[in-house]
Amino acid sequence: MRSSSSSSPPPAYDDARPESADWEAVTVAGVFGTNASGKSNLLDALSFMRDTVRWSMNHGEPGSGIHREPFALDAEAATDPSIFVIDLMLSGVRHTYGFAIDDGQVTEEWLYTYPKRRKRVVFERDGEDFAFGLQHARERAERLPPGSDPSTEVHRLVRAILRD
Repeated sequence: MRSSSSSSPPPAYDDARPESADWEAVTVAGVFGTNASGKSNLLDALSFMRDTVRWSMNHGEPGSGIHREPFALDAEAATDPSIFVIDLMLSGVRHTYGFAIDDGQVTEEWLYTYPKRRKRVVFERDGEDFAFGLQHARERAERLPPGSDPSTEVHRLVRAILRD
């Protein structure tokens, strides 16, 4: 999928539903479309994202690059980062997690929560630079032993949140 895709079902978050609405969104998703409209690509992208989060620390060798399949019908896509984002509700709190990768590395990564309808940065990563937004996450990062890889701690946090 070259461009971003989204659907417009009724808002699933209470803060997105008009107060006067007499309906509630159902927490079920369906993927519909004509032949060759990208349904399988969407599911492949979700699987790739899941596998990257769950297994990248176990399967990836430092410096070995990241196997990805850029959009084949645009020559520039091979050099552009691939971006993956998921927005979900966990224990009544909205979370947004995403990352951007190229053939060599994770170029960006972020996790936001939205307690009380306000965006809260859990962490943001730009290349090898990490910024932790929550005080406990900052304190945890500061307690890392010298020489530790902060991405290991970040991936543990993300895996805990996205755990099956």
